[in-house]
Amino acid sequence: MEMAATARSYGAGFSYLMLFLSDDDAWTRREFARKNGVDLIDCREPIYPEDNVPGESHPNAGVHARWGDCIAAAMASRLPQRQ
Repeated sequence: MEMAATARSYGAGFSYLMLFLSDDDAWTRREFARKNGVDLIDCREPIYPEDNVPGESHPNAGVHARWGDCIAAAMASRLPQRQ
């Protein structure tokens, strides 16, 4: 909440982004965000073994592309609509 308040004090927006969280943790953070007026972007999705870089547990380029699309869509939906 302090980061959101600091961002607002400088005239900037603030969004909390969820990528890797269990459903229980996501629910807890969603409730916290709702109660504290913090914008939340939920881009969680299942990550399967084939979604990792071979030999690592790091998500591959395809996962990053999907996350990027999710974040871009969320941010676009927050822009003022042109008349």
